[in-house]
Amino acid sequence: MGAFDSAAVDAFRLIDLLWADNFAPRIPLSVDEWADKNRVLPAGSAEPGPWRTSRLEAARQIYQDLSDDNDYEDVVLICATQLLKSEAGLNWLGWIIEESPGPVMLVQATVNTGKRYSRMRVAPMIQASPSLRRKVHPAKSRDAANSTSMKEFPGGIVIITGANSAAELASMPMKYIHFDERDDYPDDVEGQGDPVSIGKARQDTFRRRKRLTSSSPKRPKGHSPIEADYERGTQFKYHVPCPHCGHYQELVWAHLRWHKTPEPQPESAVYECQGLDCGALIEEHHKDFMLSNGRWVARYPDRKVRSYHMNSLYSPIGWLSWADLVSEWLDANTELQKGNDEKHKTFINTRLAETVAEQATVIAANDLMKTAEDFPLKIVPMGGLIVVVAVDVQDDRLEAAAWAFGQHDEKWLFDTVKLMGNPGEKATWDLLDAYLNTRFRHESGQTLPIEAVGIDTGGHYTHMVYNFVRLAHPARKIAAIKGDNHKAGIPILGRASNVDVNWRGGVIKGGCKLWMIGVNTAKDLLHNQLKRPGQVHLSKYLEPEVFDQLVAEKRVSQRTARGTRYMWVKPSNNTRNEQLDLAVIAMWCAERIGLSRYPQAVWDKIRERVQPMMGGLFDQPASQPVAQAAEQAAAVIENARQPRTSAAPNRMPRQGLLGKIRNGR
Repeated sequence: MGAFDSAAVDAFRLIDLLWADNFAPRIPLSVDEWADKNRVLPAGSAEPGPWRTSRLEAARQIYQDLSDDNDYEDVVLICATQLLKSEAGLNWLGWIIEESPGPVMLVQATVNTGKRYSRMRVAPMIQASPSLRRKVHPAKSRDAANSTSMKEFPGGIVIITGANSAAELASMPMKYIHFDERDDYPDDVEGQGDPVSIGKARQDTFRRRKRLTSSSPKRPKGHSPIEADYERGTQFKYHVPCPHCGHYQELVWAHLRWHKTPEPQPESAVYECQGLDCGALIEEHHKDFMLSNGRWVARYPDRKVRSYHMNSLYSPIGWLSWADLVSEWLDANTELQKGNDEKHKTFINTRLAETVAEQATVIAANDLMKTAEDFPLKIVPMGGLIVVVAVDVQDDRLEAAAWAFGQHDEKWLFDTVKLMGNPGEKATWDLLDAYLNTRFRHESGQTLPIEAVGIDTGGHYTHMVYNFVRLAHPARKIAAIKGDNHKAGIPILGRASNVDVNWRGGVIKGGCKLWMIGVNTAKDLLHNQLKRPGQVHLSKYLEPEVFDQLVAEKRVSQRTARGTRYMWVKPSNNTRNEQLDLAVIAMWCAERIGLSRYPQAVWDKIRERVQPMMGGLFDQPASQPVAQAAEQAAAVIENARQPRTSAAPNRMPRQGLLGKIRNGR
């Protein structure tokens, strides 16, 4: 064949290809059909070459649920690692690009892990599969249409982002979303709520929308989002037949057997049939037959959410063997006997795809109420020397808590208020300004100013907080704060960052600053202090909800790529924890003004001014009982709460107690 003939053949092939892509009638394919026809696993994969769904036949029904010939909107996968979920997401993405174009978002735990996922998983799939390579151009730094975090294709776009970026999650409408590694997501992203809820809201305008949510469980039982998603769905389990009796059964760890004497022999692992009249020991070489002839069985088949569970016992031959699993289990048990349960938890989470019930030390609200003390509200008790106020912003109110601190971090909660009103209106902030100008009566008869204030910026009124803080005189020490609960070991008093910039992007000198709080560190400390008598003082006259909210959360462990971290979580999203948050903010205020660093001489001077050697407020003759004195003090404070035209937040306040001591007055 001459050069002309060869060129002609190539030309005809190109014409055929163009015709097939643009003019030939298309036969709709499901996700599994598309993958078997077009997906190619790149070099470096465990099994490079053409994709075969038959390697794990159980995946076929899941792929069909993700196709567009049904009305299923939500598909949930709670699976062992390296088994099903990641490839399901990639096959679905490839099918979307070729078969059902539209905007799609891939959400990883963080923006950085999203970029890594794009480079290591998405880009190699596109490059290795010719049909995808023709649709999506390689990522180039100068090509705005195709980058690591965004890829355009005919009829759609792929956005790859992280659950820690509210702006990216809410960036544009999406028809398809894959929430991958759901248990790694923060519970609240940048004060705007649950990242999954933010993402779902971007799908409202699409009729044929679909979502895939996948993860191995990484949080304790009762606190795992992927477990909760699975339980509200159909709860499919894969049942396989016994090669000896034909009995269909779910593969569970409790029925795996191996020789244990004289030494454990993982290579002897077999599966004991659960059939009542069988009990045969099934060798692993039968697994191909079992997986190919299995079927999904739903506990709640009529539910709309299609949820699936699969553990590592179903791993196909050539992947993770039963012997490998037994070896890991034995190693985890050895560590467990030494007192280290991390490998045991990891095995249950990553291999069995199950959660672990964690034994957490919990303080009951009733126990706190039993130890509450008999001191009146709105009056600083003896021992309390420095007053700080914490403020939380809710949608219909501002909540404030006044705490008094003494030496050795001893603290008293002596006042809580709810300032009802829309935080988006100035009148509500005028109420707060009046309250923050209060001088609180001390039991000694003195009056104490507020030395520091922290206002939470989380929620929907961040800029209103910034405006209030910006106008306040610096001497009032009113600060905008934000909790950081994503890392362990962060100090309570974190760094401040400037949030006020000019039109050129430069920092405005003297503008508003945002301070970070090490939330988990503060909650760890408070939890330990609540268990120690005489450290945290609560009045028995506080509302019962205050005690409930102070112990609303519990400390749990979460497995991450960098190891195990501990965090504080609420039992449910509806649990109220305002007083716990306020206590944390109060502790931050105490750190900001440096109470933990005061030498004994300074504490002696403060005590001399606040609690002189004289009769106290409640050392009164019978003609003025304690209750009457408390009522008078409360009336003074209530009067100070009323908005006044002269109470502008930027006025120069009277010098606080600490300022006077510093100046030698």
